[in-house]
Amino acid sequence: MKKYQYNDNELLYLMFEGNDEALEIIYKKYVNLIYKRIETFRIASKNRDDFFQEGMMALNTAINSFNPFLNKSFNKYFDLILQRRFMNVLSTNKNYYYNVTLVDDINSVVSEDLIVYTNNHFSLNLTPTEQKLYRLKFIENYKSKEIAKILEWDIKKVYNGIYLLKEKIKKQL
Repeated sequence: MKKYQYNDNELLYLMFEGNDEALEIIYKKYVNLIYKRIETFRIASKNRDDFFQEGMMALNTAINSFNPFLNKSFNKYFDLILQRRFMNVLSTNKNYYYNVTLVDDINSVVSEDLIVYTNNHFSLNLTPTEQKLYRLKFIENYKSKEIAKILEWDIKKVYNGIYLLKEKIKKQL
């Protein structure tokens, strides 16, 4: 693995100063992350070039919108933008990937990472109540208030149940 002599903040600063070499270095530096995410999302091989281009556009978006004063790392910022972009593309066309179910908007699961679950998501060890909650929240996309009415629960119980369900799923993954 090639080591770069500049960190992301230095590269971004040099880019804003007009240094084209810094832009090229940052593009090369994040190519592996794009390929890793393509693998993670199980993109069909015939569509990998398209997703690579989507990844490069996401990198450009991250470069142009990153604010170094927010005390966040560029790496995490770009990864989040990249995953969200892939999720948006995948949600419009299910033929882009193999045997994967996307669970969209998990209400900011740990550090706002987006999560992709395989079709084996029901092989998780969930109680029947947790399965109902999972189905209503993450598959049928009901809002918490609607879930409370359907299950005849207090809204606080729904929020707690969703939180505990997320924690259980994270541990099992």
